Amino acid sequence: MSQLGAQRVTLPMLGSAAMWHKTGRWDALGSEMFRLTDREDRQLCLQPTHEEEVTRLVSMTAQLPLRSLPLLVYQLHWKFRDEPRPKYGLLRAREFLMMDLYSFHADDACARNTYDQVLKLYSSLLGDTLGLPWIRAVASSGCMGGIESCEFHVLTKPGEDRIVRCADCNEPCRNSEGGRIALPNCLSPAACRAEFLTGLEVGHCFILGSDRYPAAFGLRLIDQNHHRQREQRLLSMACYGIGVSRLLAACAEVASTDTALRWPLAVAPYQLAVVSPKAGAREPRLSTETMAELVQALGDAEFNPDAPLVDDRDQLTIGTRIRDHRLWGLPCSLVVKASVDGGISCEFVDNYQPDRQSERATVASAAEAVAIARTFIASISLK
Repeated sequence: MSQLGAQRVTLPMLGSAAMWHKTGRWDALGSEMFRLTDREDRQLCLQPTHEEEVTRLVSMTAQLPLRSLPLLVYQLHWKFRDEPRPKYGLLRAREFLMMDLYSFHADDACARNTYDQVLKLYSSLLGDTLGLPWIRAVASSGCMGGIESCEFHVLTKPGEDRIVRCADCNEPCRNSEGGRIALPNCLSPAACRAEFLTGLEVGHCFILGSDRYPAAFGLRLIDQNHHRQREQRLLSMACYGIGVSRLLAACAEVASTDTALRWPLAVAPYQLAVVSPKAGAREPRLSTETMAELVQALGDAEFNPDAPLVDDRDQLTIGTRIRDHRLWGLPCSLVVKASVDGGISCEFVDNYQPDRQSERATVASAAEAVAIARTFIASISLK
């Protein structure tokens, strides 16, 4: 979000019925919305999304000049939806963590420019950063309304969405209701050869325009002289969401095996775990000072954003601890011992590919061990 110049905010979980009635969505969302009544009989809800709330917040700004646009705000926050069939753990839950971004623009052309930028960032996140099989599909805007929307899906068997794709031009479109779907950008719609994929929706982007939310809250542009323009031009709005908790579950579903939990390196809880010999074993252990120096050097390395996990369960064998690391989703285990010449004996184990030969090396310093760890971890693959 920092690449887009977005500002982070935290919006209320509770929302008033009066605010939702302004856009007509209090009734449109039906039983999906958790509703409650306070002691003064005012109707409230646990907000499933925050378009109304953020528009109300921006509309409270006394003066919003043209030079302040586009205005982008985002949050990482919990959402609540009364799912009729919550299942598969984090894949479909009634409470979930979401990253939602909202943007406000002088016109629809500016909104589309930001929309295109966000689509590129989402594509890079799913494909380049996480390495997931994904597809972007044209989608209905539903009760959100607006001009255009698209969904991002991770292709996985537990997915509940059916994606129709032309086998010739790869143009996709979500098919949520069954039947024949027209692919709007297909190169040969008359002769389209449709194929069906199963996907799990992890992101949804909308160009909302100005008719629903800015119009409901009177969100209008102020000119450079801080006077309301005579044409009373409404701002144009867009919104974007990624289900963070669902995306984590999708990562685990796609990457894991029957015997090991595997995470993309970008979201692994630790890049590597440091293991020393079992207490009482014949293998010589590193001194406390040398171990501390090694752990500090690994924690300071740019490829490892957090300090490594030091697995000091010395009552367990090395093999038992490495098997646990595979169950925990740790990409690499580093077994360290003291060498005969006073150096550090290292063994790097790829927990994602158990058949891969471990890499052994004896180094004279922690810096040398870090250099080998950097190369070894970079070579770890989910494929």
